[in-house]
Amino acid sequence: FYDKTDEFDSVILKALIVREEATFSLRNQLELALRWDRLDIAREILKKYDTTSIDGQSVVSLILFNAILNDRTNFVQFLLNEGASIEHCQGNIEYLINENSCPHFKRLLEKHSDYEVNSSMPVNVDQIDQLLNYILGSWYGATSGCESDPNYELMIINCLLLRREMVCIMWSRTDDPVRAGLAGMLLLAGMMKCSSYAIGTDERLLIKDIYLALEHLTVGTINRAYKADPRACLVSLKTRWTRFKNCPLLNIAWGAHSKKVLATRPAQEIIKNRWRGDIRRHIAAWKILTASIMPLLLFLPSF
Repeated sequence: FYDKTDEFDSVILKALIVREEATFSLRNQLELALRWDRLDIAREILKKYDTTSIDGQSVVSLILFNAILNDRTNFVQFLLNEGASIEHCQGNIEYLINENSCPHFKRLLEKHSDYEVNSSMPVNVDQIDQLLNYILGSWYGATSGCESDPNYELMIINCLLLRREMVCIMWSRTDDPVRAGLAGMLLLAGMMKCSSYAIGTDERLLIKDIYLALEHLTVGTINRAYKADPRACLVSLKTRWTRFKNCPLLNIAWGAHSKKVLATRPAQEIIKNRWRGDIRRHIAAWKILTASIMPLLLFLPSF
């Protein structure tokens, strides 16, 4: 267990674990490694236990939530690869928000929901919903009856908390990365429009950084999908999303001001077809006339 090359803090931590190994459960040992931010020791601990059992999976999933709570991205990535369940975290969104009381997030809630900063009451899901409704505006639709993806939900929450690495990890595990990326960019673009009271200069730099990261990941995913199967990629980009009032994905990209997504080859093909092909067969004459005068109307959700 020990090595001559171990750092001093590593020796202390290992000594604590060895001393208490008889009484320390798997959960306590992993929490100790998490608290000290020692992923290498967490790996050594897990080698000695059967994490495939129900109890083992339960403990690993609980530690995963604590890692998300403390923004330990290295632990989160490792535990997800070990098979930890993200569903346990989905039911603790309120706790995650209240334990990470970012000043900008509290200011946003104060200004755009019925939350009171001086109140002793914790933030609840309804207040988060009010905030999302304000930031996303006319794009925001009811989520009841929509497909549930805990990775997507956690990605959106981490966008609000401005945790770049955590956003990217959750994005990579969503059911539909293109949809998730566009939704995240739309949210971040909306946050940029918030008042300077709620979002300061430092927060705006973080928002831009996360936005660019999601845009890069989304464009890469679209290009790879188009290269693998052009037809399926085009169909996917034309798909309407119930979470965003049944809008096509390209409309969401336009709302997020993502020029790089709109400039991808499949997106350009769809836009050209709306002008040259589908425009004659599916679009009413008044829409053709109006769009010829104001082309950007083609991207409006209601057009």
